[in-house]
Amino acid sequence: MSYKQSQEGSTLAVVAVAIIIALVAALGYVLYQNTTKEPVKKENDLSAIEKDATGTEPKEVVYMDFRQGGLSQTGVEVSTANDVAKLTHAGDKLAAFLRKAEFGKEVVVMGGETKKISFVIDRLQGDYAVGGDQYAAGHMLWGPENGTGEIKVVAGTQNEGFSCKELTAANVPGKLVDGKCLADDTSGLIDYSN
Repeated sequence: MSYKQSQEGSTLAVVAVAIIIALVAALGYVLYQNTTKEPVKKENDLSAIEKDATGTEPKEVVYMDFRQGGLSQTGVEVSTANDVAKLTHAGDKLAAFLRKAEFGKEVVVMGGETKKISFVIDRLQGDYAVGGDQYAAGHMLWGPENGTGEIKVVAGTQNEGFSCKELTAANVPGKLVDGKCLADDTSGLIDYSN
C-alpha cells in the first residue's frame, strides 16, 4: 500500500467524523430548543383561552360535565353562596353572579308549598352554566348577555332543548348543550355548534 492511498483513507475518516459531530450538534440544538419553549395552544384544543377583564392574563376555559350517568339535573347542588366553590373552573363573572343569588330565600312553589332557593348545576364552561331549580322541571342556561355582557338567564326550556335563536344570540358554546338546539319552528332538535 502506498503512502498516498493511506493518506486518502485518513482524510475520509476525518471528514466522516466531522460530519457526524456536526449532525449530533445540530440534533442536540434542536432538542434543546424544543424542551425550553412554551407549548403552543391550538384553537382545536379541548379547552379554549379567554382573557380576563383586564385583558392581560389568559385563563383556561374548561368544559365541566357534572351530570351523573348523563342525566340532566343531576350535578352539583348550589344552595348557599359558599357552594359556588364546588363549581370548579367556573368563570369569574359566573361565580360572582351565583354568589349574589338569593340562596336560602323562601319562595312559594306549585301547590302553595314553600321551598328555599337552590340550583343543581349539571354543566358549565367558563361563564356559562346549565342547570335548574331542584323543584322545577325546567332548565336554565346562565351566561353573558350577547356573549360579552352581564351574566343572566340567556335561555330556558321545559322542552327537549334550548332555542337555537337564544343560544346563538348569547354565543353559547355548542358542547354545553350537547351540540343540539330546538329549531326556531319548534319542529324538533337540530345540530348546533358555536
